[in-house]
Amino acid sequence: MKIAVAATGDNLEAPCDPRFGRCAYFLLVDSESMDFTAIPNNAAAQGSGAGIAAAQLVADAGAEAVI
Repeated sequence: MKIAVAATGDNLEAPCDPRFGRCAYFLLVDSESMDFTAIPNNAAAQGSGAGIAAAQLVADAGAEAVI
């Protein structure tokens, strides 16, 4: 399963970010192999609609769950 994790950095050691729409990165993690891809959250810089744009970003990346 691919899980999108809102994170403050671009690696698995980065803390989770409590702000979904304004986090710095999404880590798209394969829960079986722990392989991951760091996706910069360009939506964080938007004036409004950051949450919707971030949700579209992780959906387009193939996330099946979000943390």
